[in-house]
Amino acid sequence: QELVPTAPTLVGAHDASGLGAGGVWFPDASAVPRRSRVVSLTKTGSVRRHCLTARRPILWRVVFPKNIRDRLVTFDNPAGDINNSDLELAGSLFQQECAAQCFDIRERATKDSTDNLATMHWTRKGSTTAAGPPAKLLRVASIHQRHHRYLNLKDCLEGKRNTMADDSSRLVTLTPAQLLTHFASTYPQPEQWALWTPTKQFVSAVITALLKRTSPPASFLLVPPPPMRAGPAGSLFAPSQGWDRPIQRSNDPFRLPKSSCSSAAGGTTHPEVT
Repeated sequence: QELVPTAPTLVGAHDASGLGAGGVWFPDASAVPRRSRVVSLTKTGSVRRHCLTARRPILWRVVFPKNIRDRLVTFDNPAGDINNSDLELAGSLFQQECAAQCFDIRERATKDSTDNLATMHWTRKGSTTAAGPPAKLLRVASIHQRHHRYLNLKDCLEGKRNTMADDSSRLVTLTPAQLLTHFASTYPQPEQWALWTPTKQFVSAVITALLKRTSPPASFLLVPPPPMRAGPAGSLFAPSQGWDRPIQRSNDPFRLPKSSCSSAAGGTTHPEVT
């Protein structure tokens, strides 16, 4: 399944801003959850920490540290050495770690979308001619994918429709309870939202890559929690109607398109050898 994709076990989207990164995953009927630590809402509106024991939509977010925000290229900081596309690619790494820790994706395909064309093409090729943060981030991504034995399909979703991931990356001042309440009211789902947070080790490896340094694989290849006992298996064949999953926002359904951004031509390149 790492070379020839089947229908995705997970469908989602991710985004990044100058403040942080965030994303969402939606499992299909064949997804097997892992007993990862998550946070969800109680009936009273407070939060409870527990192990994931059932299929449910997953939300995650990471706040970028000050040393990363201070190096971001902006109109006020034109001399910065980290740009928005670098942060978007970093967000893709957190997205894949969330999938690997929350679900059993061994020998399975996942599909997620980004509103950043550079991230989509870098991820699809798995390489870049640049010697900056993308080369280091793609090194982590390739090692991570090989270790966890999954195939990630990357697509593009125009920014104005990437609202869930955009909210998770920008609403960094909200508490976990407030963020989950926002998603429950704005993006209601049949199953309750769960909030997952990456470990300090994985965050450190991604930040290190953004700073153009390398981390030993053992520092970010974290053993996932054990999976739950698998239920009835879903179809292993690609559905005839495509792989888009409807998501609701304020009772108005919309569909993640197969590709809503124009493709840019690019030749074969090779990653920096580290």
